[in-house]
Amino acid sequence: MNITIGPKGRLRLEVVQQRWRGEDLHIIQTSMFARQEMMIIQKSDEEPSLYDLHYLGFVLGDIEGVNLAKEKAPDFAKTVLNQMTKLIMEFKNYAN
Repeated sequence: MNITIGPKGRLRLEVVQQRWRGEDLHIIQTSMFARQEMMIIQKSDEEPSLYDLHYLGFVLGDIEGVNLAKEKAPDFAKTVLNQMTKLIMEFKNYAN
């Protein structure tokens, strides 16, 4: 298998990984993990201390504080990518 990086991939490779940014750091922040965007989002105005992590369609919710969400982000990314690998393998086994 000969894998290369396409133009869109090259652009993503230039973005600094795991550096959080955002205009209102207590509402929403974004960062790149494995060249894909992850978001920390405040759960609601009624629960301003709770945050959710969003990555590749998966959500880890009810995290107490933005700093704890940032600490959990790398493990969440790894868990999501491992889950996606399992989904690929399940489909492969199903297709055969």
